[in-house]
Amino acid sequence: MGRSLDTKIYRPEACPDGHAGPIHIHKYSSWTPEHQKIQYRCCPKGVRRHKFTMVMPPRQPTAAHPEGGQACSECERPYLVGQGPTCGHQFMFTIREKAQSLYEIGVGHAARSSAQQVQREALRRRQAPRPLARKAETKVPRSRNHPRWSKEGNIIQDAIDLFAPVVLRDLRGAGDLLTEWPPAVAIDSFSLKTRLLKDGERTSGGKKAGEIFGATGGSSNRDMQPIALQILGSKNHESALDFFAGLKGAPTWVVADFDDAIDLAVRMAWPNAIRYMCEGHILRLGVKAFEADKLYRLTNAAELKKALEDCQHTNAKWDAFA
Repeated sequence: MGRSLDTKIYRPEACPDGHAGPIHIHKYSSWTPEHQKIQYRCCPKGVRRHKFTMVMPPRQPTAAHPEGGQACSECERPYLVGQGPTCGHQFMFTIREKAQSLYEIGVGHAARSSAQQVQREALRRRQAPRPLARKAETKVPRSRNHPRWSKEGNIIQDAIDLFAPVVLRDLRGAGDLLTEWPPAVAIDSFSLKTRLLKDGERTSGGKKAGEIFGATGGSSNRDMQPIALQILGSKNHESALDFFAGLKGAPTWVVADFDDAIDLAVRMAWPNAIRYMCEGHILRLGVKAFEADKLYRLTNAAELKKALEDCQHTNAKWDAFA
């Protein structure tokens, strides 16, 4: 009679091939000093033994983990050997951490800061310190000799590429994603340029590689939120029309700086929309006009900017300012 299996070790009910027989732990593989995953060995009767890893393997905390040996913070149950938060196959981050990264991007955080936040929660950091300087007179900052978080934004970009289409599809089907333009929108664009390097250092300039069009919208000034973002070929009215075609309907109010491309596209796509010049652009143009007429120095700069801001709200204020 063989030995009974240790009940403190979690084992899958069967191997991926469906063999009937005992399953043992083959080895532990460390992702970081704080995490590990387990490779199992299937020992079926009459069939050759083989090794396997679970399709959705758990990432188990080791003794070096701050919560190692403690209960799970979510379900308040101690981990068995072989248990932990679920990961995708050959993924270093758990499904929960991937979902958190998508949430960070959804609320408007940058990819690099979101990547660092997810790494902090997963304790996934660079372990190898930079080599110390050989010369005694050259001092290396202390931070370089300690584990640090990577600033690589592709950590989040991989999650977006894999899971964002599925999330957007489900949201669109549930009606939680906008399919029509809201009553009021603010539209702008930003040129996307390639990185220009000189002697290995980044310099200003670079060739244009596209145009990023973005829009915020809502039914009032208090509920404005990001609604659309798209990279297109260049800043012309055809690219702007392609961006407008991403949602159905037409807004009532359109706020923009109204350069030639966006102005022409709005007139073509939404001829009945009320076009409202961006107040920030009007303010800058007003200051520039005062400087050109040499009137900017005759008055207080702060009072002038405040007057330019206030006069745009009503006709009476504009007449008073004029």
